[in-house]
Amino acid sequence: MRIRQYSAAVAEIAKAAEYFENQQQGLGFRFLDEIERTIKEIAASPMSWPTTNHGTRKRNLISPFPFTIHYKVIGQEIAIIAVGHQRRDPEYWIGRIG
Repeated sequence: MRIRQYSAAVAEIAKAAEYFENQQQGLGFRFLDEIERTIKEIAASPMSWPTTNHGTRKRNLISPFPFTIHYKVIGQEIAIIAVGHQRRDPEYWIGRIG
């Protein structure tokens, strides 16, 4: 499947990676690796994770990164809508879906 990332999701990933890198050298790169691994996992089996009330799906990252990837399957495309911290308002990204 083709992966498309909303620009807001890309910005969220970059901001989080920068934060983690500032906390500990190399941690930002570990975060980016975890994002990449998780997106590949989603692409391999996109229907495996729960559906939200908004028709999207969500996949939590593995510890130590408390982030969730929100995505939507549209035909043969997976749209990454948001990558947010799990303590953030769980519906902050709703305005991004059409």
